[in-house]
Amino acid sequence: MDQGRVLQLMMQYLKENMLTETLYSLQDETGFKLVPGAKGSELQTILDDHEEQQTMMLAAGDGDEDPLAGVPDEPVVTKEAAHFAEMHPANVVALKFNPHDGNMLASGGANAKILLSDLEGNVSKELETPGRGALLSLDFHPKDPSLLLSSFMDGSHTISNIHDGSVVQHFQHHKKFNTKVQWSPCGNLFATCSHDHTVKIYRQAEQDGWQVASTHEFSSVAESMCFGPGALVVAVREDYRVHYIDLETGEVGTQSLNNLEGDTHVWCSVLDLVLSPCSRFLLCCTDRSRNIVLPYRGPAKHVRSLYGATNDELCTPRAVWSPGGRYVYCTSQDYKVVSWDITNQLVLEPLKGHKKTVRTIDHHPTKALLATGGFDKAVRLWGE
Repeated sequence: MDQGRVLQLMMQYLKENMLTETLYSLQDETGFKLVPGAKGSELQTILDDHEEQQTMMLAAGDGDEDPLAGVPDEPVVTKEAAHFAEMHPANVVALKFNPHDGNMLASGGANAKILLSDLEGNVSKELETPGRGALLSLDFHPKDPSLLLSSFMDGSHTISNIHDGSVVQHFQHHKKFNTKVQWSPCGNLFATCSHDHTVKIYRQAEQDGWQVASTHEFSSVAESMCFGPGALVVAVREDYRVHYIDLETGEVGTQSLNNLEGDTHVWCSVLDLVLSPCSRFLLCCTDRSRNIVLPYRGPAKHVRSLYGATNDELCTPRAVWSPGGRYVYCTSQDYKVVSWDITNQLVLEPLKGHKKTVRTIDHHPTKALLATGGFDKAVRLWGE
């Protein structure tokens, strides 16, 4: 439900309950006015229907256990810790903490160069790659501390050696730009997704480097993907499902984004996918100012619905989980980073500082530390 509709329901409720001063304050602050002619008591009816459904679920034994309610607490990011305005001469589109070196950050963007820096903003190395156009995605190899995977606007992707700066292997297999690259947790595979509607999975050959093991074509743009236990999950624009590519058989299964099985209504496009640290939940960032959490390879059920970030079909939201899975952080179209406590869906204080679109985000592997980059050319660190 869009914000204007929600505000109309709230204003109608305030008017019906004669909370006139509150109604006027809400109208002044939001700029919305109550539109006459709506059906009466709509908000109260919606809330009563929801309460009745919850009661029925409890009576049927469904919903009596919240799988995310008991996630242990951990430190939460609350404020800016550092701001590097001069590191990049152009928009920052991708960044990634090095899981093997807690003091290293890789970042880059519009000029296609990858900078390796410490957490004080000191650049130690500049990686040149054959990629053309903007750098779009980065991922460090989970096992080999020398390898960094990157993708570019020209549809190419590159494996670089961060120690000596060399190009290990360059690929030009996509016809349009390559939105995301990611290594599998074991490091034996990596995958790419592209605006040419395809996803490619690569496997290392004994003597010929990394080779395409399989290609999967979808009906529309493959916006995002992530590896999970036994599968690669793919988000496709204007699709009511996410797709699971089985890593053993290559077969493709689906999971509905709708709460009701059999419902084929397309209510959103998923633009980013992130697996939870426990590998049991899938965070889906949509173009409807709403993020949902699904059970990994589970039923069509919204375990969480996260509101508070503003994102539409023209944006590129990016999100991360905290290392312990207690908090979720997501970029918002209003230049903020919005965070939630996953145990209760509560929106925490947003992180403000960027002056233009926040395009990329990553969480440090061990510390309560976020890194963000955006179209204001800045890299910012956020801590406790």
